[in-house]
Amino acid sequence: MLKKKKYSEFQYKKFFVIFKNKYRAIIFDFDGVIVESEIFHKICLSKVLDDLRIKGLNLEKYKGYSEELFFMLIKRKFNINYSLEELIIKKQNLFNNFLPKLKLINGFKKFYSLIELNQVRRAIVSSSN
Repeated sequence: MLKKKKYSEFQYKKFFVIFKNKYRAIIFDFDGVIVESEIFHKICLSKVLDDLRIKGLNLEKYKGYSEELFFMLIKRKFNINYSLEELIIKKQNLFNNFLPKLKLINGFKKFYSLIELNQVRRAIVSSSN
């Protein structure tokens, strides 16, 4: 298990001075960077695949794919009759059940507070729908 490294206020300030001189903004991916959601996406995708009687598909191969691209490839590969929209909605409905269980990645709240305090421009992006 990795030990968490503690940083002093001086080290944080130094980081932001260097950062602001070199970069214009931070862009955060939502899933897996801000919130621990990847496991829930995997559970929901597995359930949809089970319902379609698709077994043994390595979901790690598709990690980072948008839901649209994932289901487009699955439809083509397994000749599925459901529409792309139906598959995405089915997965999204399953995922909505997990929303109350989502938790911030450990340390994100503090880091975000620091970048906000240091007036660093920021954006959040996601490939999820």
